[in-house]
Amino acid sequence: MVEIERVKTGIVGFDELVNGGFPKGNVILVSGATGCGKSTFGGQFVYNGANMFDEAGVYVTLEEDIDKIIKNFSLYGWNLKKEIEKGRLLFIQPELYKYDVLLSTIEDAVDKIGATRLVIDSLSLVGMYFKDPFQIRKSLLEFNRTIKRLGCTTLATSEVKEGTGELSTFGVEEFVVDGIVLLYLIKKENLFVRAITVRKMRGTAHSTRIHPLMMGANGLEVYPTEELFTAMP
Repeated sequence: MVEIERVKTGIVGFDELVNGGFPKGNVILVSGATGCGKSTFGGQFVYNGANMFDEAGVYVTLEEDIDKIIKNFSLYGWNLKKEIEKGRLLFIQPELYKYDVLLSTIEDAVDKIGATRLVIDSLSLVGMYFKDPFQIRKSLLEFNRTIKRLGCTTLATSEVKEGTGELSTFGVEEFVVDGIVLLYLIKKENLFVRAITVRKMRGTAHSTRIHPLMMGANGLEVYPTEELFTAMP
């Protein structure tokens, strides 16, 4: 029996949901509505890779400014500056004017620091290069193949409309990735409760339950032994 090589996220409680970590080289969609913690999940993945596992990571931001991203992540006590100076962490913000340039910029960044972890925030904006649904699907398939060739374990965030039950922005991303992690904000009486579930993960058994998620002082924390009993959209 072939043993699966795994990439630990280092996010408290999460790796227990995927038998110890993501299968190495997988491309995983991290989906959820605004404010669910998608960017934090991605940031914690690359930061923990550098800080805890000595694995270089690239964070590609296609929306927020790099300075703002770093400032927000630093609020969790993450010493991003140290990892950046050591060459184990690289934040880039490619120009959104040409699809081919975007791909080459990501490839160059990965090669520059020998990254094995990659975050694309967000995949939703990649599809904005094209108007025709067929071209969107084709471009996302091409994007997925390109990322696979880099050999990184990759997280790509995707914005979805709250309460729709959708898995991605364009409705095709979920078919081209290896895994899907869904983040929720569930309204319970007069407050919102965070939750997480692994909807799909090729190459490994995983929890199919909905687990509580907390955004604490050091980042996200998952409660793998607890469940949320609620009807989800």
